[in-house]
Amino acid sequence: MIDVHARLDALIESGRETEAALVSTRLHPQRLVEGADPSGLVRVRWEGEEVTLEVSDGWERTLPAEELNGAVIAAMTDALSRRYDETTLRTGDEIIESPAVIPPQLDLKPFTTDPAFAAAIRRPDFPERLHALIAETERRTALRQSGRGPAGIVTARLGHDGAVTALLVDAGQAEGRRGADISRDGAAAIADARRHAAGTDDTTRPLSATEAIEVLNA
Repeated sequence: MIDVHARLDALIESGRETEAALVSTRLHPQRLVEGADPSGLVRVRWEGEEVTLEVSDGWERTLPAEELNGAVIAAMTDALSRRYDETTLRTGDEIIESPAVIPPQLDLKPFTTDPAFAAAIRRPDFPERLHALIAETERRTALRQSGRGPAGIVTARLGHDGAVTALLVDAGQAEGRRGADISRDGAAAIADARRHAAGTDDTTRPLSATEAIEVLNA
């Protein structure tokens, strides 16, 4: 027997944690750090919260397309390592944090007073509808943490704090492209991911309590 209220509470709490993470404590801005892959053809620059991917034109003369993603990962890893070292130098062993901003609490009233929710619980397919609601919430959460450039070359992924954690390159889309084109697509992918993370897109923002009930009754 599914504990309906427990699952809903967990679902709501998960949404709260995701939103809280996006506005949670951040490290103080760092100076510019730069990482590169072993070939030096791919660089990732990181200054404060701004991340820039730079791929040199003529990269295909040295790197096969299928190895470009590995080079980007290597440059990103190098930049992250240098950023960590820079943070350690600035703060010592203690991470300096700012007071967390508490997001508005989700209105739970619809779940306890809306007749539509009472009707949803009585439906014979309620367990399936609850799973659908969980799947939709997870889908939206995943989308809020990723973005893709318009050319489909680069995908950017964000952590729960909104910082860029990965840049991934599609070898098939990158083949034959100039380094400048890949770099621009990387910038667009990061911007797309941050737009999703802001929760302003109707397809990715968290569901309201009323919308969650609508999913249960679909």
